[in-house]
Amino acid sequence: MNLLHARYVEVGHFRLPVRACPVDLIRRRYMHFHFSKLVVCCAIPFLTAFSGCGQSDLPKIGLVSGRVSMDQKPLAGLIVTFKPDQGRPAMGITDQDGHFELEYTYGVKGSKVGTNTVGFSWPIGTSGQPEIPPRYSGKSELFREVKSGRNSFEFELEADAPTRQKKRPKPISPE
Repeated sequence: MNLLHARYVEVGHFRLPVRACPVDLIRRRYMHFHFSKLVVCCAIPFLTAFSGCGQSDLPKIGLVSGRVSMDQKPLAGLIVTFKPDQGRPAMGITDQDGHFELEYTYGVKGSKVGTNTVGFSWPIGTSGQPEIPPRYSGKSELFREVKSGRNSFEFELEADAPTRQKKRPKPISPE
């Protein structure tokens, strides 16, 4: 019988209460502490190695920045979206001068390389801003080719722009 976990010990016809020795209590806590340290020390390298901390699953990214204006006036606080045919869109918000810089995911600047549909929208609840014509928003007719490296695009939106037939640029084939 393990005396460390027993409440009573029988001696002859008597049941005597067992009180744990302070040395035994210290030994148990010390062993538990070392075991916990061992688990943590082994778990950290394992989790780091297999957690996918790297960015190896990202597609080719090109840095994208630019400026947006409407009728020669910069648009501040406008959401700029570059959406590739497949994959996630990249987004950015214009500053007071209409400049933007796209972000693909948190902490990763740029947009997926290839042809992207460009759209513009105001954040929900924004009022008092010029209306973005459908040609530039939900059913955008703007396309831009993002290449590896740095890309800069200037967008001069026309408030009264007529809707035109969508013409998608032909993909550039490597020669």
